[in-house]
Amino acid sequence: MTGPADSVNLVDTGKIRRSVQAICGIGLAFLITAVYFLTVWKQIGFSYAINDDINMRDIASGAYTGTPDGHLIFVLYPMGFTLKHLYQLWPGIEWYGIMLVGCHVLAMWVMLAGILLYHDRWEGRPSYLQYRRGKKPSLRKVFLTAVAYLLLYTILWLPQAVRVQFSTCSASLGAAALFWYGTGPGGTDGRRLWEDCVTALLAVLCLCVRIEVFCITGAFAVLLFLYKEKREGLFKGLRLVLLTGVLCGAVFAADRLAYGSQEWKDFLSYNQSRSNVYDFYEVPVYEENRALYEEMGLSADTVQAIGEANMLADDSVGQETFRQLDKLAGEGYRQQFSVTARLRRGLRLAGENFSPSIYGYLSGTAIFLWLVLLWLFIRRNGAGLLFWLGAVCLQGALWLALGYGGRLPERVGYCLHLCSFVTALTLCGMAWDIRRENNLPRVWDRILFFSIAVLLSWGSFDRTAETAKNGRDARRMAEVIEAYCLSHPDNFYFADVYSLSAHTGQVHFTSRRPVGRDVNYMRMGDWMAFSPLSEEKLALHGIDSVTESLATDDSVFLLVRDDNPMEYLRRICAGRFGLTAWHVEDVLNCGEFHIYVYRIAGKEETVLDYQSFEKIQFNVNPTEGLLAADGDSFTRWNSGEPQRAGMALDIVLDQVYPVTGFQLEQFFYEDHPRRLKIYTSEDGETFTERQAASAGQVEFTFPESVSCKNIRLILEEPEEEEGWNWSVYEILVFTENI
Repeated sequence: MTGPADSVNLVDTGKIRRSVQAICGIGLAFLITAVYFLTVWKQIGFSYAINDDINMRDIASGAYTGTPDGHLIFVLYPMGFTLKHLYQLWPGIEWYGIMLVGCHVLAMWVMLAGILLYHDRWEGRPSYLQYRRGKKPSLRKVFLTAVAYLLLYTILWLPQAVRVQFSTCSASLGAAALFWYGTGPGGTDGRRLWEDCVTALLAVLCLCVRIEVFCITGAFAVLLFLYKEKREGLFKGLRLVLLTGVLCGAVFAADRLAYGSQEWKDFLSYNQSRSNVYDFYEVPVYEENRALYEEMGLSADTVQAIGEANMLADDSVGQETFRQLDKLAGEGYRQQFSVTARLRRGLRLAGENFSPSIYGYLSGTAIFLWLVLLWLFIRRNGAGLLFWLGAVCLQGALWLALGYGGRLPERVGYCLHLCSFVTALTLCGMAWDIRRENNLPRVWDRILFFSIAVLLSWGSFDRTAETAKNGRDARRMAEVIEAYCLSHPDNFYFADVYSLSAHTGQVHFTSRRPVGRDVNYMRMGDWMAFSPLSEEKLALHGIDSVTESLATDDSVFLLVRDDNPMEYLRRICAGRFGLTAWHVEDVLNCGEFHIYVYRIAGKEETVLDYQSFEKIQFNVNPTEGLLAADGDSFTRWNSGEPQRAGMALDIVLDQVYPVTGFQLEQFFYEDHPRRLKIYTSEDGETFTERQAASAGQVEFTFPESVSCKNIRLILEEPEEEEGWNWSVYEILVFTENI
């Protein structure tokens, strides 16, 4: 006969076993996760997918203003505050990159732990790790389950875990919260406080990293909550709701408090207008709104600068400019698209986001699971069909609402598909009562399924590695620019936004930047423009106007990719300061891309107008020779055949000038010779070979001015890569002021 003491011992033993089970499951899940991500890191590596993360990393680390700061705009301040202090304590570590990768690591860890701890928990069956009837845990099933999860993760989500960006990282955390809650016990099944704390913590982290993704996740969380707690009563889950609500409310309140100053409020108001203009409406066309633009004091060139996100290029542009543009663009958008047209457009955009060419197997798998769930509800004599219909309608409303705005980027689609997939997966687990099913896959069927999954996983891993390899030039660009600027600490560099839109960077986990000062370059416009931090950075370098500093300060330079002539900025500089010469100071080799380092100010020279050319003569494809000196940087002379030694260009000026150098504008850097021989003549009869300093074989400067009327260039050594033609978009000849 069992006495009270024996009962207490049995209860204590049960608690001990549950504790051991939890520790074993969590520890094993961590070990599997660590091995998986270490393998991915060594074989592929991690990189930033978008340059928004580069900006936030630089702000948090202090590379933006010289002092670590938590105002990351998109990431809530409590997370930024934490990163700021981590950078202050250990500045040699790239905490922002660790945070993003850590989101995926934590999500996998929690989901694996949920699988190992709560397998079939909703059916009253023990987990794989529990002792039952004196038998040891089923380690074989543990192994197979872990392998199945890793294969599924590799197929569906690995590309997003490798090319990290804050939206999909937030989605990983949100999906982990949904899965942990969905697979765990219900309110009356003895759900423990620490289990609720895990769910709430994941929700808070999801909120901190990306509030919009938290809202999407919240919609799916409501679905799970209604289905999971309906049998026990919704009040049984009240503790979880209150805990999550209090923590998320506190985090959101702290974020609002951090942006409570008037300058930050003004910036956030402007940033909303900026986002509307760029992300939804687009910058209104100048020709169609010329009168309104003239009333705002904006020229066609300034509007083009705004259109290419270089809003700092003209100091006549400010926060109020974007508020006016928001109003103008919004009115035009509403006139162009009726509500019905916007709904149709939203449906079309939403439909495009179910393409397997974009999302691989993720979107299709999510749809398949919702259909499986429908079948399970039908098998239950229709029980749950109303819930299923409501869940599908909710998702349709989410897609339509996002599409109705006119913009649905892929990263948002990934977040929605992931939350949909995880929700459907957990609902299927709750609805599928395995004890009453006898048609489970047999051994050979399981082997077949695993074989297919292995092949798909291998293909996904290989494609992810190939994608990462193909993006090395974009990552190299960021590192080359940063290294170059830091090697010239007395200068300051502005970068064209369009030119650097592809630059991201590798996640190195260790920072190689100097501690205690800002990186001496910034883009001429992005979402940080006109912010208190942007103003602080410019003030540190004594810059009031970007255009004026470029035109008058010989220590300020412009970084532009080789395929972007930026004619509008040339005209702005010429109109305000009479400057027509952009001297190529250097050329940075970034692989596929090349960056021109332009010096706009600092040389007292004249650029000869193309009408000062008496003749342009090439010995190859001579009929197009005039295109190299027609005043249009978008037309060119092209050799029409691969470069070869002996190709020649003769430039005949209308008179003898004191020439200091010349520039051969290239639209693509490879379209230039590796080495040229340079000859000059005053009479066109007697030529003298000249030596000239070369900036990337684009601009050539003589040690002293040379009096000449004729300049002859002979191709001596072609570009290293075979097959490139020789092309010249425009010839600029520099002379001493006459």
